[in-house]
Amino acid sequence: MYSAWGAANIIGGGCCAYMYNESYDYFPDKAIVDFSAGFSVEYFPNYKVVTIPNRGERYVLFQKGTPEPDHGQFAQMGTEYIPIPIERAAVLSNAYFPYFELLGERRSMVVTTKYDYLNEPCLQKMALEDGGLDGVTNRDLASSNPFATNNVDVIFRWSGSRDDDLVTGANTTAGPLPPVVRVDTGAETTAAGFMEWIEYVSLFFNREREASRMVAEMKARYDCVVSHVSLQPVVRVLYSSFSYRSGEVKCSFSDSTWHRRMVTQAGGEVIGEYPGYDSSGPCNMTAFREHAETADVWLYKSNNFQEGRYGSTWSVMWNLSSEVADVAPYRNGRTFDPNGNHFRDFWSSRVVQLDVELEDLVVVLHPGFNYAHTRVYWLDVKREVD
Repeated sequence: MYSAWGAANIIGGGCCAYMYNESYDYFPDKAIVDFSAGFSVEYFPNYKVVTIPNRGERYVLFQKGTPEPDHGQFAQMGTEYIPIPIERAAVLSNAYFPYFELLGERRSMVVTTKYDYLNEPCLQKMALEDGGLDGVTNRDLASSNPFATNNVDVIFRWSGSRDDDLVTGANTTAGPLPPVVRVDTGAETTAAGFMEWIEYVSLFFNREREASRMVAEMKARYDCVVSHVSLQPVVRVLYSSFSYRSGEVKCSFSDSTWHRRMVTQAGGEVIGEYPGYDSSGPCNMTAFREHAETADVWLYKSNNFQEGRYGSTWSVMWNLSSEVADVAPYRNGRTFDPNGNHFRDFWSSRVVQLDVELEDLVVVLHPGFNYAHTRVYWLDVKREVD
């Protein structure tokens, strides 16, 4: 079997195969999904079959300039058929922006509902000055259909239920919706699995070579840090935050499985919630303080600790300073929140730099280890303001 171009996939949204020969391999650069539990890919000469197993979704990506595969060979209902490489994408979560940027496909992003989450200067310019990125504010996307007016090829929807009203081919006054695909990072239980989603996005652009290299390098750096810190003593970590809703102060201790595992790999032991905790009711501050007193480090997992951050009208320092002032992690100056490079960036660039966040955690948990790293994402709430 021969490659259509000899040594590399065909990239560039306007490009297609100049001829079709069934003996050619149109995808000599292939992604090997080693870690992700959320997607898989199988290669054929002129198409790729991408599966989202936990959602029962399948996308057949076929090379432009070659025949669309026979639909009869795919028994699964709802299989999507998408010519690639795509040119214009709607990206409905800020967590996915870095995938496109690092793949060299920034300009392919033409619609987002998260323009106010943009932390990257180039994307801000595209949205606010150049008009190249439509930061729509109407969340009723299924009826307003900004995808038609922006000639979107594929919608990359959020993994949760928020975008369930977006269905491929659904009729709107502006025309049918384009193919809708899911970025199901919520399926991951390891940092390595989360890393591989840049390879998923690369499948739609034929940029597997670049993506695979980035994942391999990030994974190698991550594993090196884990090995380096493995002999450090275990540090007790309180992972929690407060919120104010309907006249009640609530506390949360939730974290994703993969991120909790990252804290463990950095040498932390997450102590969980206080005894008798009820997530539906107000926070029991007495129980919280007693529980927090047993922790060495407090990772405050939200952006409302300091006064007035990001337009907040409620903050811990405004409203609960006396309640937390004497718990050990705060008293000892070992409380951190994820605002070190702007809170929006924690949910954006961090997803392609998990090795960097791991280094942050090593510095936070083991200050006496003298690990040479300047924190990027986790900020000392007492001494630093982003």
